[in-house]
Amino acid sequence: MKLLFEFTVPGKKDPNIAMDELATYDIEDLLLVESFDGSPHLIYGRTSQSKIPVPWLSYAQPISQKTNWDSQWADFSPFYSEGICKVPLSIFGIDTQEHLVLDPGPGFGDLSHPTTRLVLQMMAPHVQGKHIIDLGCGSGILGLAALKMGALSVVGVEIDSYALEHATHNAKINQCEDRWRSAETLLEIREDAILLMNMTFYEQKDALPPSLPVWITSGILEEQKDAYLTWVRAQGLSCIQHQQEDIWGGYLLQRSQP
Repeated sequence: MKLLFEFTVPGKKDPNIAMDELATYDIEDLLLVESFDGSPHLIYGRTSQSKIPVPWLSYAQPISQKTNWDSQWADFSPFYSEGICKVPLSIFGIDTQEHLVLDPGPGFGDLSHPTTRLVLQMMAPHVQGKHIIDLGCGSGILGLAALKMGALSVVGVEIDSYALEHATHNAKINQCEDRWRSAETLLEIREDAILLMNMTFYEQKDALPPSLPVWITSGILEEQKDAYLTWVRAQGLSCIQHQQEDIWGGYLLQRSQP
């Protein structure tokens, strides 16, 4: 039986190297959560106890699927109250009375993190009347916000099946289920869709994003800006807009004309 494990990255080990190392074993749904406040980096993945490599045994902790998500969300979300998160989109400078309702669950994301805010602010002028791919959708927050802003449809893509179920549930409670589709892989996509991607630089490279005409991204440290733009250009994209909040950068990218 495969369980969800939390792996603490040893202090002197590069988290990306640790991720690559764990990927060589029978571990599914690997997710790197990098820390920038001095606390340990964490990697999550599903495997059986017997498959954990010996050097990692002391760094692996099984996570119960009966996690108290209400407690978890209450600790990190400023929008949490009495069992739900109710997020008004107007607080981010967007001219709308719309809000999102999110049930606590494994797909974290509530617009309170700078990287999420960057994508929200940069996508606001562009999503109305468009089809959207929310790659690494988590709770579904960005895709659902796009629907509230007038997007025609959203495909939420997430390798974590538990988070994907959570995102689908959030679409239903926001009456957006008719325009939301969940997927674990990008098998069929519209060629004119806008890509939303709030993921670390390492995760974006590993995800092999599709060749869509417009990307709106974040999760990139400002110190990684030059390396990221070099990679972006190699994907055939140009940077149209760059926006910074705290140590994070957000990017509006457009595919170069042939």
